[in-house]
Amino acid sequence: MKQMLTLLGALLLCAAAAQTNNVRLIEGWVRLPPPVLKSTVAYMVLENPSARPLRLTGGSAEVAGTVMPMSDYVETHNGVEVKGMREVRFLEIPAGGRLELKPGGKHLMLIGLQRPLREGERIMLNLRFEGGGTARVVLSVQNK
Repeated sequence: MKQMLTLLGALLLCAAAAQTNNVRLIEGWVRLPPPVLKSTVAYMVLENPSARPLRLTGGSAEVAGTVMPMSDYVETHNGVEVKGMREVRFLEIPAGGRLELKPGGKHLMLIGLQRPLREGERIMLNLRFEGGGTARVVLSVQNK
């Protein structure tokens, strides 16, 4: 019985991972940073054709030590507008919907760059989703 439950659990995890792989990259790019910076940002539009929301929790890339979800914000303190960004636990792609990662909003930070990036090169990101699913996307480095 215990083996059957373990097998059933493994099959459910595989099904969740397989659904995550249905995420579609509509468009995207990585910002070209100055050579002295050790971090940059990735922007993209992801589409979720599945019937359940997906939570993007981070990822990995050969060119960076860490890939983490972030959100820009604007707050007012004592009449002074303060802009910044903060790490978030996840970015949600609605069921049957899209998630737009764009300048001034939600994005992925690539932290701990291993080397300077070159304009036009293509970077592979392995996106990680809650529940263990993953998806691979390839983005071009652009000087925008």
